[in-house]
Amino acid sequence: MAQRWVFLVSLSLASLAAPTLRAQGQVAPPTISVQVQSLDAVLKNLKLLVVMSGREEIASKVEGLVKTKIGPKGLEGIDTNRPFGAYFRFGKDLSDFSGVILAPIADEKAFLSLLENGLNIKVIKDANTGIYTASANTPFYFRFANKYVYATTLRVDSSLDVKNLLPPASVFSTAQKSTISLVLQLDQLPRDLKTIARLGLMQTMQDAQDTKLPGETPTQKTLRVEVMKGVVEQFTAILNEGKQFGIDIDVHKASEEISATFSLTAQSDSGLAKTIADIGKVKSLFGGLRAKDAALQASVTMGLSKNLQKLFASAVDEARFTILKELNDAGKKKQAEALLDALSPTLRAGEVDAALLMTGPKGKAYSFIAAVKLHEGAKLNKTVQEFLEEVVKQIPVEARDQLRLNADIAGGTSIHRFKLTYGPIEKELLGDSPIYLAIRDDAFFVATGPDGLANLKAALSATNAIPAPPLSFEISLSRLAPLMDGPNRDKLMALFDPGRGGSIRLSLEGGSRLQVRITTHQSALRFIGELTDKK
Repeated sequence: MAQRWVFLVSLSLASLAAPTLRAQGQVAPPTISVQVQSLDAVLKNLKLLVVMSGREEIASKVEGLVKTKIGPKGLEGIDTNRPFGAYFRFGKDLSDFSGVILAPIADEKAFLSLLENGLNIKVIKDANTGIYTASANTPFYFRFANKYVYATTLRVDSSLDVKNLLPPASVFSTAQKSTISLVLQLDQLPRDLKTIARLGLMQTMQDAQDTKLPGETPTQKTLRVEVMKGVVEQFTAILNEGKQFGIDIDVHKASEEISATFSLTAQSDSGLAKTIADIGKVKSLFGGLRAKDAALQASVTMGLSKNLQKLFASAVDEARFTILKELNDAGKKKQAEALLDALSPTLRAGEVDAALLMTGPKGKAYSFIAAVKLHEGAKLNKTVQEFLEEVVKQIPVEARDQLRLNADIAGGTSIHRFKLTYGPIEKELLGDSPIYLAIRDDAFFVATGPDGLANLKAALSATNAIPAPPLSFEISLSRLAPLMDGPNRDKLMALFDPGRGGSIRLSLEGGSRLQVRITTHQSALRFIGELTDKK
């Protein structure tokens, strides 16, 4: 029973990933294709992944179970060193569907013996077609060709017709190094399937549009509805203009990392191809706001379409009117009006270019700097300066050092300094560091911590926008670990090797393809595993 389970899992693994295929002769190329490096590679990386998460005892048990249940020679008849795979085809309509799973064969007789004697599966061969019928709980059909077994649960003779079989060389890309990969040819999906998918999303969005949100104004609802319509339009563009969608999952022994990459390519000269290319041309004012000793660094750069930008501007104007209407104090209303007018160009632009950097610890304290792109920042700077000057006048002379306007300068931009009285938690996190604020014509900055002023001066000196991913996030658990408290703190911190930060990274990039990549270090998995155990 255990051998049957392992055998079926082996076949199932092949249906989880895929390479790029090439048509051979008259054989139609597949719509979906999958590739698994090899059964040995999967088991090896599975063991490595379990060890990475700090579960060495589980890894030993898994390895022992595999050796006990499968035997020292592995699955009889199956070559565990060569790639597994699968491919599936759609015809002109949804009913025309076929596909096979490929498993590498070392010995056909041994494989048949494994099915009949080891797994107790009765096998009958059709003498005319050469196709075998296997009577398992779920019957499946297969044939041998090209040193592989081609298997399917679909009783479609054409799937296993010799002239329709793709040779392994067309299925398994030698350039593919990932443990598991998947490719979906979007341009080969049947039109009916695309229509069903699009209508399903449209119905979901329509249901969401019809939902009444508490306190939502007509302007806000119009904006929300248009955003949802934009989602449907982009999804439709992917279905109609997309070429290929892929997923690659790999475990990197040398770097002790596991990664998952999602990619999308578009048909040449399509609107989607231009959109993806434009994403690759994104520039940020804060692309250089990064550090080797970062505990956390994140950035986002994106903008709204012209239509959404107009609607968002209307929503901003409506919010401004509501805020001012609710203020009864004439002085506060005047200040709020001046501040909102200064912020209005930035808010109405419908554009975001922002970054956050957290470095340290230095001793026990961390440094922070945050930056946001501004439109007409000089107006905001003048408004804030006037407001702070009024605040200074109201502060007793002996305490005015707590708020120093123009305390420093960098890149021609004044830096204001605020000294606050911290509680014990804030003091441990930031030390006795002041808060620094600077407003450049094109950006707003705030910084604090032991290196806050130095980080701010460096950021103010960088005035040119440079290429940057539209979305980037990276966290170092080893640098954040000192923030923990409790008896297990030292043990958890010991999970991180010097110079190996237990990082988790996420990035979105454009260009020739749209790509989302998620990577995590093995020490991060260990940390999360230990933390889960403690809870």
